[in-house]
Amino acid sequence: MELLHAAFLRPEPGERVFRHPRLGYLLLLPFVCAPLGVALLLVPALDALPWGAWLLLGPVFAFAGALYALVLGSTLQSARRAFGRANWLLRLSPAGLVLNLRSFQNAHFPQDGPTIARLAWSEVARAREVRELAPRGERQASVTTRWLQLELAGVDTAPLEALVRAERERPGPAWRFLGITGRSRSGHVPVWVAAPGVLRCSWPGREALRALEASVSHAEPLVLAPDAQPDVEQRLAELVRRGERLRAIAHARAELGLSTTDARARIDELARRAG
Repeated sequence: MELLHAAFLRPEPGERVFRHPRLGYLLLLPFVCAPLGVALLLVPALDALPWGAWLLLGPVFAFAGALYALVLGSTLQSARRAFGRANWLLRLSPAGLVLNLRSFQNAHFPQDGPTIARLAWSEVARAREVRELAPRGERQASVTTRWLQLELAGVDTAPLEALVRAERERPGPAWRFLGITGRSRSGHVPVWVAAPGVLRCSWPGREALRALEASVSHAEPLVLAPDAQPDVEQRLAELVRRGERLRAIAHARAELGLSTTDARARIDELARRAG
C-alpha cells in the first residue's frame, strides 16, 4: 500500500472512476433558492411600508438576509464541490485501486500531505457490501447505510488509520463573512479502518462492486444489525471512527440515557482514546 500526495496522482490506462452521488445537491438547490425568489416577489410590497415599520422591521430583515446569504453561500459551495474534480472516491485500473481519503467537501483544505491510498490487486483479498440497519430508537429493520468493505492481505493499515484520524480531527481553514468568523469543514469521512486489515468506504454503487469482482474475490454482503453489536461502546466508537460525531451523541443519549452535555463528553472521551 502506498500513501500518496494528491499532486502525484495521474490517470492510468483503462481507469474507471467512481464518485460520490450528486443528485441530492441538484434536488436541494431549488429548496434553498426558493426564499430568494419569494423575497424578490415581495419587493414591491415592501416599498409601500411606512418608515416607522422599517425602523422595526429593518434590523429583522437585515439579520434574516445575512443568515440566508450564509446558508445560500454554503449550499452553493457544497454543490460546486460535488461537481468539482475532487469528487471521486474510488479509481480502478488494471494495476490496482486508488482510494480518496479526503472528503470532496473538504477539497478547500491545503494540499500539504498524503490524502490518497493506492493498493495493488495482490493486496486486496476480498470485497463485499456492508449493510447497516437502523439501531434502536430509529426505523427498525431498515437499511440506513451501505458501505464498501475491502479486506486486505498482508497490509499494515496502521499508517492509513493514523492518516485518516488526523484528517478527521483537522480543523478547517478559517473564513470571515460580514464580520462573522469561523472554520469550514465537513465531518464526512469517506474511508476508515474498521479493523486491522479491513477498510470501509462510502458506498460507490453496485457498478463499482461489479467492477471489483473482476479483479478480487467477492464475499456475501455483511449485515450489521443492532443485535450484532450489543456493546454500545463498540457502536459509539465505530461512529466516531467514521466521523459521525453528532449521530454518536444521539445514540449515547438514546441508549445510555445521558443528557446532551454528558453524551458529548462521552463521545469526546471516545475520540481521545481513539486518537
